[in-house]
Formats: sequence, structure tokens, C-alpha cells
Amino acid sequence: MPLRIQRLCYSRRPGVSLQRERLCGSDQGSPYHVSWTDKPSGLLECEPLIEASVESLKNLLLTLGVPGLFFICVLDSAGVPLPGGPDAVVMLLSWQHPNLLIWIALTAAAGSTIGNWFLYHVGKRGGELALARFDERKRAWVTDKLRRNDILAIVVAMLGPPPFPTKLFVLAAGVFEMRPIRFLLAVFAARCARYLGAGYLGARFGDHAAEVLQRHYGTIAVVLLAVVVGAVLAKYLWRRKVGSAATD
Repeated sequence: MPLRIQRLCYSRRPGVSLQRERLCGSDQGSPYHVSWTDKPSGLLECEPLIEASVESLKNLLLTLGVPGLFFICVLDSAGVPLPGGPDAVVMLLSWQHPNLLIWIALTAAAGSTIGNWFLYHVGKRGGELALARFDERKRAWVTDKLRRNDILAIVVAMLGPPPFPTKLFVLAAGVFEMRPIRFLLAVFAARCARYLGAGYLGARFGDHAAEVLQRHYGTIAVVLLAVVVGAVLAKYLWRRKVGSAATD
């Protein structure tokens, strides 16, 4: 399958595995990331079965086309990492059906919003305990960004490439009870921009889209961020203008 992540996992010494991810994956990992992971031998034995099950689930959802993409985005954003992640699926479907690009991007954004909404409630119900597994300095950094400008923080988190701590931002938004409407609008707007960009790359460059995305992700992310922030600012200025006109 084009654009599919190929994950190699093998043991160099007892209890240790070397993992490598190719192409852009989910929010959980980074492109071409190589790391040593100490794992119990029992977990190493089960890992291929778990990965095979997750891969089978993704392949099953892919057979559904655009509706399957919706569920892939829900699961990935809710914290269930699927090989390849939604970006690769969006590029693949947009390559196969360029005339459905906008519908594909909107479907992916809707699924991702629902998945992040679930994670938001996990943070809201779990409180500080939901953030306990994250590094203290990283938690403090995310908290500061959310308190400064929660909408901008969530938008950046939704556009950020792996390994940007997107899940931490979402959980923290729930913990600090960011207003639901602000959270949902920020997630949906940013994901729309992200998946429209990924879909365009898929329709334009086909099987080479992932390489283009990886090579120029920084530039693409800045452009998408500027578009989203510009739209939010324009809406704010329009509301302010309408409000001032009403008072006059």
C-alpha cells in the first residue's frame, strides 16, 4: 500500500528493542525516529501480535474509504495510535480521489475533533492526575501557553508535527477547563487546515507526497498557522466592528 508506514522492530540484546518509523506517523512518534526501548521480554513477545491487530484494524477501516478515514481519525486523536496516522490516509485517499479532496479533509477534521473531544474529557475528569505521566517542565510549559492564549495554543498543537506534545495540550485543556466551544472551534479549524494541506499534497504529488511533507513540514506548518490565525483574527475584527456599529 502506498504511503504506508513500515515499522521495523527487532532485538539487539535481551529485553531491548530498536524501533524505526518511516514516513509521517501519528502524534505519538516522529519521522525516521530511532530509539532504544527497554521492555520486558514478555511484552516483546506480544508486541508483534498487538501491532498486527492494530494494522489489521487500520486496513479494515481503509477498505471503507472516506467513512473509514473518519474512524481512523477518531481513534488516533483519542489516543489509539494507528500505523501511518491520518495524514498518510488523507494523502492516499486524495491521490485516489482528488475530486473529493475537500470532503476528505472535512471528514478527517470532524473525526479528529471528536477524538480530541474525548481526550479533553479524560483530562477534565482526571484532573492533574491525567498529566502525571508527563515531564514536569513540559507540563509547566504547556500550562503557560494555554493560559496566555488557549485558542492559539490548541491551534499550534493541532498543526504541530510529531513529536509535538499534542495529546498533552488536549489533556491540559481539559484539566484547566478551557471553554468547550473555544476548544472545539480551535481543533476543527486547525485540523481542517492541516488535512486540506495534506490532501492537496496527496492529489498533487501522489506517492511522493509524504516525502514532500517531511522535507517542507516547517514551512507548510507556518503557512497553515498563518491562515488559521488570520481567519480567527478576521472573525474577531468583524465581530468587533458589528458590535461597535450596533452601539452607535
